[in-house]
Amino acid sequence: MSRFTSKFFRFPILARVYDQDTVNRFVGQDLYINVTTNERCYLMKRVTDTVTHVLHDLKNPNPNFLEVIYFFAELTRELRDCKPLEDTRYIEGNLKRMKDKLEQLGDNGMNKMVGELDLLYEYLRDACTSKKASSGHKDKKNKESSKL
Repeated sequence: MSRFTSKFFRFPILARVYDQDTVNRFVGQDLYINVTTNERCYLMKRVTDTVTHVLHDLKNPNPNFLEVIYFFAELTRELRDCKPLEDTRYIEGNLKRMKDKLEQLGDNGMNKMVGELDLLYEYLRDACTSKKASSGHKDKKNKESSKL
């Protein structure tokens, strides 16, 4: 396991200790409600972008935490050509519910979000490297998603 990977997975483990909410989840199958398989990469790109902005606002002084933020920002940048193929109404609705839940949970929501960074990465990787996610998107996007 690389040093970065070790640091990356340490943050979710530490955050889960402080997460007192065992009912809610930010990253999960609920995000995919009414979203077609070939739209999941775009959805997860948007979720990653949202999470990156929220994490940046935490102003955690730990340089390893900044490295994680930059990692997710770079993934979002690599997927910039991943565009929706259909109506984004359901995607936007699911994102709004996630953001509303984050706001409602306050500080515990932040702990939960950090505690799910590993899940976010797994969902993003699965959504953006699957064959169905690639169909319909530009070839450049397909090459970039293979970096995940």
